[in-house]
Amino acid sequence: MLGKLIKHEFKATYRIFLPLYCALLILCVFVRFLYSNPVQRFTSSGHWLLVLLPILVAILYALLMAVVFFVTLVVMSQRFSKNLLGDEGYLMYTLPVPSWQHVTSKSLVAGIWMFASCAIAVSSIVVIQLQFSTLSAFWRDFWEAMGYIAKDFEISTPLFAIELLILCVLFAFSAILPFFAAISLGQLWRQHRVLGAILSYVGFIIAQQIITALIYQGVYYALRMDNYPAVDGAGHIMLLLTIALAVLFGAGYFLLANGLLSKKLNLE
Repeated sequence: MLGKLIKHEFKATYRIFLPLYCALLILCVFVRFLYSNPVQRFTSSGHWLLVLLPILVAILYALLMAVVFFVTLVVMSQRFSKNLLGDEGYLMYTLPVPSWQHVTSKSLVAGIWMFASCAIAVSSIVVIQLQFSTLSAFWRDFWEAMGYIAKDFEISTPLFAIELLILCVLFAFSAILPFFAAISLGQLWRQHRVLGAILSYVGFIIAQQIITALIYQGVYYALRMDNYPAVDGAGHIMLLLTIALAVLFGAGYFLLANGLLSKKLNLE
């Protein structure tokens, strides 16, 4: 049943995200064309509208990139709220599905779209900055830079790349979970659900920042007290700690949302 929920969620959202991704990629190609050397020389010496065109297109590109991430968060948050806590919730909870599967399907699909948004954004930047002839040189330089950082972390380059990819995936999938937890907690405020969700989210983020800072400080001073080298290997420990914290906070938000939906559900 979880697979059917995920499939249904994709069908309900792909019509929104795919056109946005296509528009961003098309616009980045247009930006790349306008900022190519021959076209740039032509526009810089032409009418003022031609001079202004590359600037306007670049601004539009930046705005569209921001819209992609904003729409991802808003759309997935709205679907969580309307499907599980709105009028559609009466229908959704008639399905023979436990609440954790509802939360899981929403979280997985939201994470995939968020990761896709990040991938599309990075790809569009690469398209704008590079020419096809320099793409191989870019990857060579990128891998060399990864090697230098991995050397400071005292780990191999492939291992560092894998851990960095894991961290990016975790951030993509955990970015939406505080919203789900805040919406689940906000529904307990019967007359002020939106205000409750907003205050809950702000509280979650503040608490997360404080806890993260305290843990980082504690680990840092523990390493210093043990006469741990200031540089060698410390970066790798912090990277692993960041991965662990992303997993813990994500799991905490997931469990909170699931617990509230399964035990404190209020559809009134």
